[in-house]
Amino acid sequence: MKTTIKILSVFSIIILASCSSSDSSKSKKSDYDYKMDVSSSEVRLTTVKDEGVKVKGFLNFKSGELDFTKSPQLKLTIDMTTWNSGLKLRDDRVQNIFFDVASKVNQTAELIVYKIDQDKHIQKALADKQMYMGSVSAKLKFNGKTINVRPMLKIGFMPNGKLKASTTKPFEVKISELGLDENLKKLMLVCGHKNIEDVVEINVVTTFSK
Repeated sequence: MKTTIKILSVFSIIILASCSSSDSSKSKKSDYDYKMDVSSSEVRLTTVKDEGVKVKGFLNFKSGELDFTKSPQLKLTIDMTTWNSGLKLRDDRVQNIFFDVASKVNQTAELIVYKIDQDKHIQKALADKQMYMGSVSAKLKFNGKTINVRPMLKIGFMPNGKLKASTTKPFEVKISELGLDENLKKLMLVCGHKNIEDVVEINVVTTFSK
């Protein structure tokens, strides 16, 4: 009987130690795990139409996750139904003709960062409450297409303790590479534009918290 009790005691110690180790690991991992504050994050787009006229607008995010300990390190889901340039008629046309949000697969887009250059330096910088700036390897997914992009990101803590990750300058995406060139022609025809450039400039501003 005493032998049985000893064996059970040993098993109990092993199980408790294992649970403790697992909890410690989870705690350590959460140091680099952040969720997006959607209300203070947005995507800013700039297009050029006709003779150099710039049209600016923004999109909201649906969700976002940031974790430097795994791949992908940054995953952002963009709500394509939220396009806003300040002119309702134009916004309706862009959403329905260009983005084609009536198609369920086009209601969201994803920007996924698979590799932040010198990611260990980021972890050190954040631990020291310093700002980090560097290029990232990312993929933009929309309209059934996936393209590679290389934005420059600036990452650091704000005075309120939240983590901010934003592009340092716009990165360019070709409309034709996302298979939207036919949609663009339809939009030009409906709106009566002579030309809308194939290139869109994108800026991303995101805020994260624990």
